[in-house]
Amino acid sequence: KGIAGVAWDAKLMLLVTGGTVSTVIESYDYVLTQKKLWNSSGGSKGANIVVTSYSGGISFAKAEDYPAWCVMFDKLGLEGILSVTATTNAKDNVDVVGDMPSTCASSFLIVVNSSNELDELESVTGFGPKSVDISAPGESILTTDKNITNYKLESGTSLATPIVAGAIALMYSIPCKAIAEAADADPSDLAAKVKIALMSSVDQKQSMKGLTVTGGRLNIIQAFVELQKEYKDCDVVILPATKFKILDIRSVSQSLFRANYESPSIAEKSYFISDVSGRVLLHGKFSSQLVGSFNFEINDLVSGAYSLTVVDEGKNVSFGFGVVRN
Repeated sequence: KGIAGVAWDAKLMLLVTGGTVSTVIESYDYVLTQKKLWNSSGGSKGANIVVTSYSGGISFAKAEDYPAWCVMFDKLGLEGILSVTATTNAKDNVDVVGDMPSTCASSFLIVVNSSNELDELESVTGFGPKSVDISAPGESILTTDKNITNYKLESGTSLATPIVAGAIALMYSIPCKAIAEAADADPSDLAAKVKIALMSSVDQKQSMKGLTVTGGRLNIIQAFVELQKEYKDCDVVILPATKFKILDIRSVSQSLFRANYESPSIAEKSYFISDVSGRVLLHGKFSSQLVGSFNFEINDLVSGAYSLTVVDEGKNVSFGFGVVRN
């Protein structure tokens, strides 16, 4: 409550690993067992895990000293599970000084460091052109907290890593018959292709060049596009925002709102009002002009952030706004 993740409505399996390598391996093995049950039973048993997210490790450790740990990523991958892990929060070249599990070599492992609010590599984050794969936002991320304030800003690779894991979960959710069939027929091959799409679609950044495998920052929309090049019969087309513009949203009364817009066409449009969790509170349609407005009424709206999404000939435009009740 109060924050939103990358993949809404995703189910999480939370595992407490303890502080030893053996318990980490045991936790991965539990995930593997559940996925094997799912695959062998046609989905009647186990759990359909598609990605793991792990924000822990051992600094200055080398993969050759932890073979049982590293081999888990290939075992998970063969069942169709990608693993995402955080690298160190020190300005170290892990290729040289080591880090676990960053230095494990597996085609099913994605190692993440963090970018900052300027869309550059964070000043204190691990790197390595062989071991660290991709950057993702990890500075000043709003998250929940157990203290009296309930929320706080946190920074580090432990914040960037679940963003990448969430992106992978979201990629698996694309409504596409071919992807669903691939998940059943050859989950390992699908996992490999999801990783390729994710890695090949980053935004290249000068501050990351030569410091990670991709040299770029996660771009979820482009990852969708890349995956759909492989599976072409998807039911939804992921496109950038259209030229439709929400100019402003004004409160007419306590429950009535008016959105002013500019549109490239007069085609009828649909709109969706959602809360920060992605739950749709209201939806409807309106007749469009090139410049105009439409009203929507929503009761019992508490103060907070909401999004308005307008579907314009198959293309989505989102506009976030705050509402304060009198």
